[in-house]
Amino acid sequence: MLQALSFYTSPLSIYPLSPQPTFGDAWRGKGAALSLLGRHDESIAATSKALELQPDDFKAWSNKGKACMELSRNEEALRAFERASELRPDDQNALMGRLSVLDRMIVQDPDNLEYWIRKARGSLEIGS
Repeated sequence: MLQALSFYTSPLSIYPLSPQPTFGDAWRGKGAALSLLGRHDESIAATSKALELQPDDFKAWSNKGKACMELSRNEEALRAFERASELRPDDQNALMGRLSVLDRMIVQDPDNLEYWIRKARGSLEIGS
């Protein structure tokens, strides 16, 4: 896994002051590798950099949602998964991420009707 992190970090260190959109994929990849290593705060930072360069990168939004979930930053995770779903409505990973976060939020606050409604709407999207 450290090789993967090195793979994504190398191009970024060569051109650290050049915020070109072509490097958004490298930042996203670095964020994904960091997340797999359990370095979720660093993953979120790298993924946020990717999103500065490519704000419509649905994969980066989904990756950010996963990392936020790992840190129990549920509201932030939900926003990230919702943005990924807006950008790519047919992406089942973003949809399942949304539903997973909503499950957590419902456990924490079972009387919050908004969470239940959002989960129901998301559940209707499965397979559509």
